[in-house]
Amino acid sequence: MISPKIHQSLSALLLLSATAMADDSYRNRIVQIIENPSDANNPTYRYLNPIAASGSQNAPEGVNGTSVFQLWTVHETTGADYLLDEKTVSSYHPQATVTVTSQDPYEAVPRTRVDQPFNVKVNISGIVTNDPDVQDAAKSVIFDHQVIAYEQGETEAQEGAPSTTHDHDPITQNGDHEINGMTTLLSGSDLTQVRGEEVFSIYANPDFGVVGASLLATQRVQIWPVASGALSGVDETQKYAAVPTISIATTDLYPESDTYLRWYKTSDPSNANTSGIAGNYTPNTTVPVTRNWTIKNLNAQIDEDGVYTLELLHTTVFDTIRLGDPIQLTLDRSIEINGGVNTSE
Repeated sequence: MISPKIHQSLSALLLLSATAMADDSYRNRIVQIIENPSDANNPTYRYLNPIAASGSQNAPEGVNGTSVFQLWTVHETTGADYLLDEKTVSSYHPQATVTVTSQDPYEAVPRTRVDQPFNVKVNISGIVTNDPDVQDAAKSVIFDHQVIAYEQGETEAQEGAPSTTHDHDPITQNGDHEINGMTTLLSGSDLTQVRGEEVFSIYANPDFGVVGASLLATQRVQIWPVASGALSGVDETQKYAAVPTISIATTDLYPESDTYLRWYKTSDPSNANTSGIAGNYTPNTTVPVTRNWTIKNLNAQIDEDGVYTLELLHTTVFDTIRLGDPIQLTLDRSIEINGGVNTSE
């Protein structure tokens, strides 16, 4: 049978905020949505605002039936707000947590690159497994998996963006349920360039002491494309008396990555005396960045004549990859001397 109503004090509610934005430019808050059993469309709202990025605090109001708690962060300057987490707490139905992890340790909104795997862990408690007379709704929860594609250049789904359901299945056992090594279900003509999010949710069945099918826990992972880029500014058929300005063009640099030019003497790539790096750029953002820049001082670093290879490298938490094709630079400073010799009869 279903447990009787219990007035619950959520003294540890802010465990939600383990993923809250710690950046000073964001303000965090919790919204408590108290369901109305007699009118599902008219809940009561309570607010806990502002809150720190971590800690604990009592809920604005105790839970007699069912409450949904939402953790939001709002950017102080732009006003853009983001839903970081959502949980349903009730005196009636099971509890659940959903955790998504990848090789990227960033926690606020889990993220990964489209060619990298991620893991989903669901923990369920409170399912009735030993009472044959309990209603069917008490014997399971629903695992839901939605996939939402972003448009080119987007960093969030547009309101009303279509989603594709890939799983909507019952879970009948308490405990941990894990899916490891998942690869994205986003699709496109060039899979390296797709972007979007996958959302994993646990719902309580309707009539299990709640108004409709209530969300118990949810977590999303954002999927970002593989970066691309190119070097320009060198004519490989020419010899140069000085290293020209090198132009770098990039698209979708992964958050907190490091992108830079590596140069080395083509005949001796491992020689530290004739190799180096220049033009590092590390985006201080939480989403991919498109950026162009130039390197003008490379001539001071390369002090020997010869043929050099220049390549654009992109280092992330996953690996280091080369963006675009390398280019060959032939450096011959004697050209400058010969150019200054005049002949006369």
